[in-house]
Amino acid sequence: LWWAARRSTEARPFWGLLAAGWASNLVGNVTWGVYEFVTGRSLPTPSPVDAVYLARYACVLMALWRYLGSPTRRRWVDPIAVTCAATTVAWMGLFRPTLGSTGITLTHFLDFTMGATYPILDAAPITLGLLAWAHAEQGRSRCVVGLVTLAMISYGAANWLNFASPLSPAAGSDLPGFFWPLADILAGLAAWVVVWRRTPSMGMTARQTALTRWVERVPCLAGLGTAGLTAGDLILRGGRVDPVPIACTAIALGALGYRSWRGQRREEAKHATEG
Repeated sequence: LWWAARRSTEARPFWGLLAAGWASNLVGNVTWGVYEFVTGRSLPTPSPVDAVYLARYACVLMALWRYLGSPTRRRWVDPIAVTCAATTVAWMGLFRPTLGSTGITLTHFLDFTMGATYPILDAAPITLGLLAWAHAEQGRSRCVVGLVTLAMISYGAANWLNFASPLSPAAGSDLPGFFWPLADILAGLAAWVVVWRRTPSMGMTARQTALTRWVERVPCLAGLGTAGLTAGDLILRGGRVDPVPIACTAIALGALGYRSWRGQRREEAKHATEG
């Protein structure tokens, strides 16, 4: 990844930030392994190592954000809507059923927050990765960005399986050990294409295509899905209110409403300028 950053020109910040993110992840993995080998105990949660892993997310998000380039493609509301959907699914589908009749307390909520942080955070880089892939020029650029996006999806799958394994006996506990290194392989393959094939540019398409229009609808579908799950949950629970999906729905729909309003303002400004 560092080599790809050195060989690139306009995409150097993209590869440099990805390399920094993967380096942070490597530091976290090594620290985690050394701690458990030396002490014979599992790493506590949360721990200072979590800050290193969170730095990885910050670098990856900045890399994809910068790659998107145009302000019209940099819509911060899209990752928010998808993250709210991920939170709702994790809470309603995995965590809340394990509580049984004990009820939801502050301790339970904090346990959920610590355990679900990473799988929920994965929604943001995956969303930005899909947007970058859809807007990338056809050919080698789209292939490279697609491999990076698949790496994000693989890393997210590992985190979801890792989160689900203690909660659901049906979840495979060994699968995260496959998907985490697969993410490294996919990212390395993307860098290899840039280094050895000498990709001349990492450009973006200037026009809307069927693919870009479809991917740009994903946040809307996520927001509507969150609202649908919340409404269905409210009905099935006989009107009992669960504040977590309610809050997720409010945030997701509010973010999408702001996106629509900003889009209308942008179109009005464009027409005024042309006029």
